[in-house]
Amino acid sequence: MWFDDYAQFEDESETTIEGVMQPLEPNELLSSSTTILDAVEIFGSKPNRYFYVIHINEIVGVLFYRDLFKPLGRLAFLALALEIEDQALSLCQSVPINEKCWLSISENRRYKATDLFKRRYGREPKLQGDEREQDDDVIFLPRPPRICRS
Repeated sequence: MWFDDYAQFEDESETTIEGVMQPLEPNELLSSSTTILDAVEIFGSKPNRYFYVIHINEIVGVLFYRDLFKPLGRLAFLALALEIEDQALSLCQSVPINEKCWLSISENRRYKATDLFKRRYGREPKLQGDEREQDDDVIFLPRPPRICRS
């Protein structure tokens, strides 16, 4: 009960919590299975400063916007960024578009990538479509599938 509200109930000794509480509205609740990204979207679309977190029929916590940027939340954002980078790399390694990906990066970036390849493998890369040594072309293949070990 806030101080301003207290003044009106000062004389009433029989006042119960039900008389002064504010009921929870459905737009103030989040499920405990809500992802961090969904929570960010919900915070952006609603004026709430916090949400009550429910699991089945029990309130198990309160989530404030600032909580999303604590270490565990930042770790989730990092994992998302790494997943996006991995998907972008897989996409660029796919045979139908790898040449388009190579040509889409700046000349300076291509020079740096070629220089890194030379330092790592001790030879010039043989790119698909290169006139030199057509039968020895190097084609970058997609990564093999990941094996999950339990």
